[in-house]
Amino acid sequence: MPRRIWGLIATGWLVFMLIACGEDTQTSTPTTATAISTAPLPTPTHPPSSPTPRPTATSAPLPRVGEQGSTLTLIVTLNAERDPVVTTATAIPKLGDRLVAFDLTLASTDYQAMIYSVTYVTLRDTEAHAYAPMFTSVVPPPLFSGSLEPRESVRGWLSFAVPMDAKLAALIYDPPIGRTRITFDVTERIASPTAAP
Repeated sequence: MPRRIWGLIATGWLVFMLIACGEDTQTSTPTTATAISTAPLPTPTHPPSSPTPRPTATSAPLPRVGEQGSTLTLIVTLNAERDPVVTTATAIPKLGDRLVAFDLTLASTDYQAMIYSVTYVTLRDTEAHAYAPMFTSVVPPPLFSGSLEPRESVRGWLSFAVPMDAKLAALIYDPPIGRTRITFDVTERIASPTAAP
């Protein structure tokens, strides 16, 4: 082949290689760093609202004298309170004590007979001292222990001996098995000398 043809072939090959290699080559301009703005941010027209507080569970107030507490099977009514009870010949408190009494009605709403007892009742003062009821009749008729038939009720007085300076807080009926306790608020001393079952 003549040299001229070889020269053309070589030149064409060189051009081809330059074009092929040039397709992968990209030129880029150096990027400049974005300037950090020191200008203050605009103040929002409406400040963010404070979070809404969650509702808290509030317990219902305890029943008081003249009101009733109940479970699924029993209604207990605190009819009256005597504080202090006038000393009687059958019940004389020891020195430094006073007698208090509560008139209760127990009404069964159960479909079967149930036992009730004064041993289920406790009187507490504001210092968390507990007092058991007396087994002496201070105010008649007394409420002792027995059995309630379905839909039957019983009413009577429970008496307690407490220190003279004790501030009463709660009267609690708390059967041992199967029923919820019922608590009465007795923080206010309500004299009811004429109340009778």
